[in-house]
Amino acid sequence: RRRTLSLAPRPSTYGVRSLLRIKATEYNISNKTRIPIRSLASYLSLILNTYKYTPFIVQFILAGYDDRPRLFNIEFFGDYVEDKFTATGSGSPIAIGVLEAEYREDLTEEEAVQLAVKAVRSSVRRDVFSGEAVDVAIVRANGIEERSYTIG
Repeated sequence: RRRTLSLAPRPSTYGVRSLLRIKATEYNISNKTRIPIRSLASYLSLILNTYKYTPFIVQFILAGYDDRPRLFNIEFFGDYVEDKFTATGSGSPIAIGVLEAEYREDLTEEEAVQLAVKAVRSSVRRDVFSGEAVDVAIVRANGIEERSYTIG
């Protein structure tokens, strides 16, 4: 089983989530099948690229499950990369360091969640802008489970 991890700062992304849900629903109605996650990443990439001369200073993480778990890091100019783990925000270099050192393909779901929390906890200790909480989304073939952890 393949595991993927992602970390992101806490600000609201509900507008983007709504836009992507609408696109996914439209695709489903038109094609009688679920939209590939890569197609959603490409769609968001095109939107961001449209504003490259007046960019949104945001970085998105898009995760989903089509034929397998998918995880995309989408930068503010619209570049996107699929990876096994990712992090965004001012503390991401620290979090990525923890993930690179400790990520394994055979992590259980709970080990993956605890690694994500550990990575954010490490960044919070060294970066005052990293915040004090982490939201974890566990993406499975049958749906998404969201959890919140306070970092103390």
